[in-house]
Parts: sequence; C-alpha cells; structure tokens
Amino acid sequence: MRNSGFRRLAWLVASAGVLAGAGTLAGCVHPGASGLADLPPWLPSHLARVNADERNPSVIAVWEWPYQGRTVYEIQAGCCDRFNELYDAQGTYLCAPSGGFTGRGDGKCPDAAAAREAAGEQVRKRWFHMAPPHPADRAGSAPDLP
Repeated sequence: MRNSGFRRLAWLVASAGVLAGAGTLAGCVHPGASGLADLPPWLPSHLARVNADERNPSVIAVWEWPYQGRTVYEIQAGCCDRFNELYDAQGTYLCAPSGGFTGRGDGKCPDAAAAREAAGEQVRKRWFHMAPPHPADRAGSAPDLP
C-alpha cells in the first residue's frame, strides 16, 4: 500500500483531534447542529472509540430526540444487523429500539420507535460520519489494485 506511513500519521493526528473533541468529529457535526460543545461530554469519546476504523465505521449518525420526558441519543449503526442503541443524556444505555437481525431492536423498549416517529421535528441529527474518499472516487482513474 502506497503512502502507508503518511496514512498512519494522518490517522493518528485525526484520532488525537477526535479525542480532544475537535478535528474529525468537528467536521462531522450536522450543519444544523450547534456543535460538539453542546453534546453530552461522554458522546465524543464514545464515537471516537467505536469509530476507530474510519473506513468501516461502527456508528454513522447520532440522533437526539425526546423519549419518556427526557432527551435521548440514538446511535445509528453503520451496517449489517447491528443494533441502533439508545442512551440517555448521561450516557446510560437504555435499549436498542431498532436494528439487529430482525430490524426491531432488542425488545427492551418496544414503544421507542413510535415515540421517535411522534417526536417529528424534535428529532435532530446531531452528528454523522464522513468517510474518507475511496481511491475509486477520483475522477478519471481506476481504483488501486493490490
């Protein structure tokens, strides 16, 4: 793989920025969101930990919405039968309202999907993962082959 040393260095620099609450995560905040400073303190470090591999993210989006009288954060899984986890503002896991093999979550909060739908415009995208460009995305070039 060409430039692997540079890529490792770039990943380390980006990771340091993520852990500091800036850098990569700051570039991934939804344009309508107010930024990382407005997120619960546990969330940026959680995202940095689960998304350590930028090319295969475990989390692709974070949604904020009201549920049972409190603000919750739904962590949307990146792919393939993973649960979409729901946390309260303190970072306590509540349940997985959707995702998984059946798409219906873990069954611990069967009313959450309906509550999210009823919340309508109160549901806000607070963060999303911006994947680095793939070599095949370069205009006029074929992907690098091993």
